[in-house]
Amino acid sequence: MGKHSKEMAVKRLKRVLTVDKVNPSSIKLGEILKSDLVLLFNNYMDVKNLTVDIDFDQNGVCYIAVNAVSDKLKNFSVLL
Repeated sequence: MGKHSKEMAVKRLKRVLTVDKVNPSSIKLGEILKSDLVLLFNNYMDVKNLTVDIDFDQNGVCYIAVNAVSDKLKNFSVLL
């Protein structure tokens, strides 16, 4: 097996493993994370819309982006 063939095989294996990581369980993770974040953010504000994006790069590194929309923060003067 030549050096070029070996490098191609390693790259192919990395792609397969990365695709394996993005499976239905990661989709469930996104839904669970979104649910938990809604509960968390609702302690501080009235959340109108929340999106959670989970992506994996070629090395299996996970990137999470959260975007929340709120038009009203809760009053914390009682706590002070």
